[in-house]
Amino acid sequence: MPLNPISAPAGYAPAVAIGFADTSGAFALVNAGAPLPVTTTGGAPLLVSSGVIGPEPWASPDTAWDATGYGDVEVQFVGTPAIAYQPQRSLDGTNFVACLAYDAQGASYAAITAAGIYGFDGNGFLKFATGSGSTLTRRAAA
Repeated sequence: MPLNPISAPAGYAPAVAIGFADTSGAFALVNAGAPLPVTTTGGAPLLVSSGVIGPEPWASPDTAWDATGYGDVEVQFVGTPAIAYQPQRSLDGTNFVACLAYDAQGASYAAITAAGIYGFDGNGFLKFATGSGSTLTRRAAA
């Protein structure tokens, strides 16, 4: 009997190595000194170096905000809205559907009618179909 028998429901985990073909075509292991080779294709980076957007003013909340790549999205509403803000979300930035906002206690809202900080599902685009009377500040983090 082995010194350390494996008991059910345990099993063996296979060893896995990640690598790439180096300049000579030989297998090279990925590590801190030899990371995967990447090539940038131009354009602005999707994430800022800190992994955070804002906080920054959001003067036109009826214009879509691209929060793709950010899982933590918050909007602060300063002042009581004169007209309720109705949040909408999209994965492609074109086709928007109603979504929910969440307060710090986890309560959900289909429309924002009070000042406060509300969280939204990230990794998509966010805008508001209607709403006025509040000053909005937005923030997102990876």
